[in-house]
Amino acid sequence: MNYYTPITDNHQHAFDTCLTMVVKIAVDNKCNQILLLVPSRGTLQSGVIEKRLQNHNVNKLLSEKKVFLDPITFFLQTRRAKAVGFVHGPVLAVYAYFEQLTNFIENKTIPGIVLYSDASEDIEAFKKAAPAKD
Repeated sequence: MNYYTPITDNHQHAFDTCLTMVVKIAVDNKCNQILLLVPSRGTLQSGVIEKRLQNHNVNKLLSEKKVFLDPITFFLQTRRAKAVGFVHGPVLAVYAYFEQLTNFIENKTIPGIVLYSDASEDIEAFKKAAPAKD
C-alpha cells in the first residue's frame, strides 16, 4: 500500500507518522529492510530525520549507507547514489522527487511507498501514478 503525507506545521509529527507507517508495512510483509530515499545526503541532517533516527545513526547512514535499527535495516539511496544490499521492503521517500519514485511504483518487491513531501507537484504525480492514501 502506498501513502503520502503532506508536510504540515508540525513537521516532526508528520515524519513520525510516515516512519511508523513504513515500519508497519515492513513488519506486516515480513521484510527486514526499508529503503530511505532522499534527494541528497544533506537531507538526512535536515532535522526531522536526524531528530528521530538520532545523530549517530544518521552518521552511520552517511558513512556506511545502511544502519540496523532492530529489527530493520535502513538503506540509504539518493538521486546520485543507489542503495547497495537492499533487496526487498518498503520505501520511505523523504522530500524525494517524483522522478526518484518511478522505478519503485511498479516494482513487485516493494510492498509500499510512503512519501513525505512538501512539493505538491510531486505528491500529485505520485497519487496519479500509484494508488495512494493520505
